[in-house]
Amino acid sequence: MKRSQFPLHAIILSIYPIVFLLAYNLRFVSLESSYRSLTLSLGATLVLLLSIWAILKNLEKAGAICSLLIVLFYSFGQIQDSLNVTFSSSSLVWLWLLVFLLISYGIVKQDFPESFTKYLNFFSIILFIFPMSTIIFFHLPVVDLDRSDTDVFADLRGEALAEQYLPSLAPGEKPDIYYIIFDSYERADKLLELYGYDNSDFISSLEQRGFYVLSSSRSNYLNTTYSLNTSLNMLYVHNLPKKAFFDSFGNLNNNHVTDFLRDQDYQIVVFKSGAKDTDEQYADIFLAPLEAQNLYRPPINSFEQLLFKTSMGRLLLQGETGHQPSTANSNAIVASVNRELSQRRETISYALEHLPDYAAEAQNHYLFAHILLPHIPFLYGPEGQSLDYQENLGHFWYEPEPENYDEYYIYQIEYLNTTIISTIDRILEDSTKPVIIILQADHGDGNYLDPDNLTSVGVDTRSSILNAIYYSDQDYSDFYPSLTPVNTFRIIFNNWFGTSYPLLPDEVYANEHPSELSPNQKPNFIDACLEFNICISHVEEAP
Repeated sequence: MKRSQFPLHAIILSIYPIVFLLAYNLRFVSLESSYRSLTLSLGATLVLLLSIWAILKNLEKAGAICSLLIVLFYSFGQIQDSLNVTFSSSSLVWLWLLVFLLISYGIVKQDFPESFTKYLNFFSIILFIFPMSTIIFFHLPVVDLDRSDTDVFADLRGEALAEQYLPSLAPGEKPDIYYIIFDSYERADKLLELYGYDNSDFISSLEQRGFYVLSSSRSNYLNTTYSLNTSLNMLYVHNLPKKAFFDSFGNLNNNHVTDFLRDQDYQIVVFKSGAKDTDEQYADIFLAPLEAQNLYRPPINSFEQLLFKTSMGRLLLQGETGHQPSTANSNAIVASVNRELSQRRETISYALEHLPDYAAEAQNHYLFAHILLPHIPFLYGPEGQSLDYQENLGHFWYEPEPENYDEYYIYQIEYLNTTIISTIDRILEDSTKPVIIILQADHGDGNYLDPDNLTSVGVDTRSSILNAIYYSDQDYSDFYPSLTPVNTFRIIFNNWFGTSYPLLPDEVYANEHPSELSPNQKPNFIDACLEFNICISHVEEAP
């Protein structure tokens, strides 16, 4: 009698879908938000395995049937989305039942090869390693750069020479600096070309208030982490050696703009964004609304909402027909989604409302606000109305059907346009010192970008950004329309603090998305000029 192999694959597969989703959404969900799902899935699998074993009296066959049920359960939402409207939920349920009956019948009736369970165990372990290693790497403690890394940053930046002679400035001579990042805000010409939206009224409003709008600006990279590490470190991060590159990944704890301004006796104010990579940075004052301080624990958290949508749990989100959304107020899932959307709106409104709070103070301030809009989830409808749960969403958050995407993306633009003008007016009205305001997108919209199949249109759209600068003295002689973020603070520090940083070439780089990479793997960065003919002229007429 052969000795049975323990079906470890069933245990691993019970937590693999959860670990996989967590690994691909690390910027937006916490590790803790998955604990309940992991516990329930593992517990339910053990009970199921023992029950089937008791019936079949065969541990290996019980494990195979258990794994089959797990795969069918967790793949349901993904498969339905890939089929789009081809299958209704009820039709897919019947198909899944048929698949389960046929395969489980074969498992029960057939003799297992001796190595079958061993191979399943090995395959499941390999499958599990990749997302788990991504999570472990992402959550390693953030440490300050060691001396050698600091020297690498400083040498690449040309820091020693550029900051060799700094004049002593009185507080009243130094400007308050507002760095406001709109996530995925598309450039005006692309909004008109691809979305049919004329953003000229907003651009004119900025110009009337003294802004210089960089009309052909691009982001240096196609995602937030690399873009902001580049603008705040004033150098291209892909040029960093591997260790320094990974020390700076997924956080802004090491950035030269903050360090420089702290040395200039600035108070650093950071507004909570809800994204790990921008919330993790030095701040003398870190500001968030009460709702965003995790004082409220919804019955179903944001990660569990995602898990419901990608598994057979999505059936609980649907009405009796399988197509109409449930409107019952008691529906915990719907209530949790709406609560999450409300908290996101509150976080954005809080930052835009309170950015002017320090304008009248004698102390110099550097204020950083990463606004997660117009990036999905879309939070606002026509006239700025709040968007609540809808069943025909994507996997996560509020994302309309593809044919409605452009319309709802523009609603986010319109909301931002209205609210930021009010914020700017209050800053300028209350300020008693010189002021610098930077309105800048980390990258453009991603609706035309397929990370797995990069095209000229996708990279062109994703890299085209809103970029506008306000100086109190209105001297924009060093700016030009195609300036990219890597040079933003080089010019600002040169103009206002007496540094002598040379400007770097303005370039765009595409790369694999960080979530697609294994730990300790540095992406391949593609020069968009060489690959996609997206080249930036470095000789521009000054304003």
